[in-house]
Amino acid sequence: MNYDDAIHKVLRKTRLNMSMFSGEAAPVVTVNGSYAARAESFYDRNHWTLSFLTGTVLHGFHATGELEFLRYVYGFADMYRHKAYDLSEDTMHDLGFLYSLYSAALYQTTGDPGARRTALKAADELAKRFLPLSGMIQAWDRMDELEKKDGATMIADTMMNLPLLLWAWKETGNLYYKQVAMSHADTTAKYMVRSDGSIYHAYEFRTEDGAPAGPRNYCGFGLESAWARGTAWAIYGFVLAYRYTGHAAKLDTALRLIAFYLSQLPDDGVPVWDFRLAADRPRIKDVSAAAIAACALLELSDMDAAKYGGYRKQAERMIESLSSPFHLTDNEEIESSLVNFPDGTYSPEQLAQYDRDSGGIGETGTVFGDYFYMEALMKLSGKSTFHW
Repeated sequence: MNYDDAIHKVLRKTRLNMSMFSGEAAPVVTVNGSYAARAESFYDRNHWTLSFLTGTVLHGFHATGELEFLRYVYGFADMYRHKAYDLSEDTMHDLGFLYSLYSAALYQTTGDPGARRTALKAADELAKRFLPLSGMIQAWDRMDELEKKDGATMIADTMMNLPLLLWAWKETGNLYYKQVAMSHADTTAKYMVRSDGSIYHAYEFRTEDGAPAGPRNYCGFGLESAWARGTAWAIYGFVLAYRYTGHAAKLDTALRLIAFYLSQLPDDGVPVWDFRLAADRPRIKDVSAAAIAACALLELSDMDAAKYGGYRKQAERMIESLSSPFHLTDNEEIESSLVNFPDGTYSPEQLAQYDRDSGGIGETGTVFGDYFYMEALMKLSGKSTFHW
């Protein structure tokens, strides 16, 4: 396939979204093709996705050299600074997503010392969420309210927030960032990754003594199911942890997760949203999971082509499927580049069931799916700049 053509298709949609999102309102998922229909405030404590748009825009700058992309990203600098410095208590574990793909990526692109300071401040706030008794980063609750709760929760998604800490370690030499990240990764591997290479979505620990309280589920089909996107988050997180540290245990965990993930895929390489979905449920695909996994496989292949070059072919198959007309849409009334399915594929009743089964996250397109698709295209075309 022609990766440059696909990049330019993404950039056409990206320019459309740039014209709609230039302030506090931020895209997350589409409703009837529209990001605006379910936009969130960037300042909401639980918001986590604006940087997938700005990260895609930065890739656009690297792909084209056009300064409009860089000017757009700089337009958010005050907002990111304000959130990190003035609203730090109202943040959560997704500081990694937000500031790796904004402040740290902007610094790596331009050398801007202000962006570096903001990224390091965000890393400091993320590290404050570390709970030494359980050895993990608390996902959601305000830290000053945790004592009122019986349990503290870690989730699979947090593995992709650790690169902010690992970047801060490399940038400053402060080992504490690395220690927090590695402890969280080790706890994830110990308690969340099952013997077959699948992973729980969440795990809870008692706040009083840090003792394990058991697995939890908030996004997968069920407690013992295997949420495809959560698996992909964990794969890429462990691959990046290995890239930063060279720890063999991180690679071993990544390879176990990859083996499970690949064993569950259909021929087109795009997974159903949960690998253990009940047989009577609609088999809705998750394009974001495929894009995230493809990026992880490409990253591992690039690190050691002799050992892991076969993963590149797997990633190419995934991206080729995502680039088909079924998933990659040119329709400008649809604001995402990728869709899980075209309009009319499922009945309203089936879509309502999907929304209930997935904890209310059922969607057609996602800004994070678009980002990882773009990242994979940039890797495959040889244009990629490392943003993690």
